[in-house]
Order: sequence, then structure tokens, then C-alpha cells
Amino acid sequence: EIDDRRRYQRPPPENLRDFRGQRRVENIDFQYGSRGRPLRRPNYGDHHLRREEFEPRFSSPRQQSSSRNNRNEASREQQIIWSKQMTSRDATVDSVLSLFHHQGDRFEPRNLATAAHRAAKYGGKNCSWLKHDNRMRSLADACTEQVNNLEAQGLANVAWAFATADVEAPVLFNAIA
Repeated sequence: EIDDRRRYQRPPPENLRDFRGQRRVENIDFQYGSRGRPLRRPNYGDHHLRREEFEPRFSSPRQQSSSRNNRNEASREQQIIWSKQMTSRDATVDSVLSLFHHQGDRFEPRNLATAAHRAAKYGGKNCSWLKHDNRMRSLADACTEQVNNLEAQGLANVAWAFATADVEAPVLFNAIA
């Protein structure tokens, strides 16, 4: 009597290795039907409804850009360049704040949040001197103007940054709340 289950099992993985060069062990558990053959999963093809087609959406679609609110906003490519400059290894508090000072009126909301976060992060634990910097105050004003366009992570970054830097921005904190 031939056992059909052996016919559908994969051969042992003798030569399979993962990215570290270690042997990779694959454990595949087939579910067998009454005749000893693997159960087939239904293939719906292109006629299958996707989840988003039959489930209601509870959140509004994300805004790709706030260009409706800021006509001077730079292109997406420029936004990426500025973001990389602020998050690079050579970035400092002064480089982030001077970039904001010169180009901040063209920043999209995500880059405003990045600038605030990086200024507080690069300032270190004793960055309370930032509360006397006028560029930080103007960054708080810009964040206040764009608070409705910030995503949740951006709001969290802005709140953390100004609380850490001990910058008094009650209007910003009220707008976030």
C-alpha cells in the first residue's frame, strides 16, 4: 500500500541557507483531506472582492500634501532632500534650525515636525537653551499654523520636541490638544 502523503511532502531542505549562512529549516504542515491528499485552497482569481471593496472605511484618506494650504511649498523631491539633510549623521542643532530659518516657509508639515524633533534631539539632554533661540520660536509658530495638517506621529514629535527643549509655546500645545 502506497502512502500518498509522502508524495506531497517537500524534500528535506539540505542545501537551503538563510542570509547568515545558517541552515534554514522549513516546517510546512499540510492539511490532508479524507483521501490523503492536501486540501486545496480556493482560488478566487480576479472575481474575488478585496477587503477594501466590501468593508467600510472609518478613516478619511491621508493627505498627500498640504499644497492647498501653502502655495509656496516646495516639490516632493526637495522635501526629501531637506529631510535627509536634517536626519543625516553630520546634522547639528544649528544646521537644522538654519535650514528651517531659510527654507521653513516651504516645508511640508512632516518636515516641520522633523525639524522640531531633530533640534530637540541634537540639542541633547540639556537643550533648555533652545527656548531663547528665536528660530525655535518661529518653528513653534509654523507648527501651530500647520497643526491641522500634521499626522499623529508628527503631532507626537512636535509635542515631545517643544516639551524637551522647554520652549514655552502654550498656543501650540493648546492647538495640539
